[in-house]
Amino acid sequence: MADTDPTIPSDDLPADSAWLSLPEVEVYKQDRRSRVWRVEDDAGRPWVVKRFEHSPLRQKITAAFGQHPAHREMNWHAKLIAAELPVVPIAATGQDDLGRHWLVTPWRGDDLRAWIEHGRLADDITQRHALTRQLGELAGRIMQMRVFNRDFKARNFVIDDAGKV
Repeated sequence: MADTDPTIPSDDLPADSAWLSLPEVEVYKQDRRSRVWRVEDDAGRPWVVKRFEHSPLRQKITAAFGQHPAHREMNWHAKLIAAELPVVPIAATGQDDLGRHWLVTPWRGDDLRAWIEHGRLADDITQRHALTRQLGELAGRIMQMRVFNRDFKARNFVIDDAGKV
């Protein structure tokens, strides 16, 4: 099931400070906790940037105790890779000038919510069944890990062009 390559060549990635200044292609989420948007680098490759929007003081305090959402997300990411589950690799991490943490992942496709909203699953029952089966297998594997995940939602499942979750 794990056909994810967790390594990304780092020799041609933008510098840490450049990720946040790349032009936005699309904003996926923006609220008080985080902002998620897609950018393209100079080579035209798409990336997704997630910046945590808590106040800088709160970010420093939670980071000092190892409880920052970015740290938790990286730990969860490592657990999923260890369990041989398909994940989108984290390509870069850092902090901006205000002390807000951010993560960058390669863009691999639209999320499940976008597929549903755009009607991409409306007419193809075979594809709906295949996606449902994949989601069930993923949920079962996560439960086997004995991990409680409160973030099991359509926005957190990316579907590539081949229809793989």
